Amino acid sequence: MTCFAYGASKSGKTYTLFGSDQALSQDPTLQAHSELGLIPRLLASALAEHVSVTVSLSALEISALDGLHDLLQDPKAPAPGPLRIREHPAHGPFVEHLTITEVPTIAKLQHVLVAVAAARRRTGATGHVLLTAYITR
Repeated sequence: MTCFAYGASKSGKTYTLFGSDQALSQDPTLQAHSELGLIPRLLASALAEHVSVTVSLSALEISALDGLHDLLQDPKAPAPGPLRIREHPAHGPFVEHLTITEVPTIAKLQHVLVAVAAARRRTGATGHVLLTAYITR
């Protein structure tokens, strides 16, 4: 499944997909707050309803000015290497050295989504976000 938000700058694309920062940080269920976006609701629902599901996330900001930026990398830790788009012969395109974080609980999902929002604020949110959810049974 792909969710793609298209529109003019400041038209509400990020808000539609993620919701408000306040809603992300205050609703421990990621379901009840009226200002939650599509992504936290869908992923929290998958975790709550399917016991045998494993969810992992990566978050990448793509900017014409700054290139690729890993939104889940610890800003205090040294970078494992430059982010580069590569092609795997069997699995297709991927970003080398991109952080993939397992989110086994809704609490961890909430923590990761709040971290993504904080990382975007740190970088000035000049680019587009590619959040990938890896869902396996």
